[in-house]
Amino acid sequence: MELLIVIVILGILATAAAVNYTKTRQDALEKEATGYLQMLRQAAKYYYEDTGSYPTSITQTPSAKMPPKANPSSNWAYGYATPGSPGAWAPPTAYQKMNGAFPSPTPTISMDAAGTTTKGTTGNAAADLADEP
Repeated sequence: MELLIVIVILGILATAAAVNYTKTRQDALEKEATGYLQMLRQAAKYYYEDTGSYPTSITQTPSAKMPPKANPSSNWAYGYATPGSPGAWAPPTAYQKMNGAFPSPTPTISMDAAGTTTKGTTGNAAADLADEP
């Protein structure tokens, strides 16, 4: 009977540890994405100073070194969202990959010009990232 109680207690502790690990891992992934988005945001501002318009592809901001979207070890793919009008701010956006592919809907994190992040989803990450390396 005592052994059964010990096994139940160990099971409860293991479940609590697994839930905590999953949340901590997701938080770390989001912080990684936010760091890259900060680089893209800064590169977009420099690009605007040089050209008078904002970039629409990360290929236009080579100073921001992003992992390629096909990189299997990266949990995110990065790009600039489609702006509302030509030359307007295109928010840098991170698209989360799961097992190397984009789920549908795909979790995203976007950053506005002030540096505020917004979490959301998109239905077609592959189309959104079609022009990105």
